[in-house]
Amino acid sequence: MTLEQLYRNVEDRVFTLGRRFLRDDPTALLREEIDRVSAELQEEYAAAAREEEAAASARVRIADAEVREGILESHVEAAVSAGDQYIAWHKALDLDHTRQRLAADRAELPRAEAAARRHREQVARLEYRLGLLQARLNARLSARRSR
Repeated sequence: MTLEQLYRNVEDRVFTLGRRFLRDDPTALLREEIDRVSAELQEEYAAAAREEEAAASARVRIADAEVREGILESHVEAAVSAGDQYIAWHKALDLDHTRQRLAADRAELPRAEAAARRHREQVARLEYRLGLLQARLNARLSARRSR
């Protein structure tokens, strides 16, 4: 057992012991719930940001691929017109690969946008829940001070 494992083991036991003492304290339970919702909210913020970045990246790749597709089409036509089969063949292969990547990115974009939207909706729900919990905690603390 490493020193870090020992530390985590002791930390877990102290935390469990503390929870046993505070089990009946509604304020402590409310704070734990606020901590849990806050952690979940941070995870949802990160997930939404990742999906929004994936969607933005897909949009950029789509725009670039559309430009590249147009250029390659003109290169293939020019090579065919010039009778240069070797260049026409290679440009046509490159055009095919570009179109395949473009199709994949076009399929990815709605998925990433939908995932980002779901995460933003979950963020809104969690923010609302967190606000309610914090209001309850503030009311409880105010009531304690009034006594």
